[in-house]
Amino acid sequence: MTAPAPRTVGVVLFPGVERLDFAGPAEVFVAASRSRRRRGRT
Repeated sequence: MTAPAPRTVGVVLFPGVERLDFAGPAEVFVAASRSRRRRGRT
């Protein structure tokens, strides 16, 4: 089975955005990426 192609995720920020509005979701993607690497996936 071949690995799926990497995906690019963009985050759009608007005036008045709070730090948590973009930092929270970014942390989820970072954690998921680290988890995949630990399990031997890219």
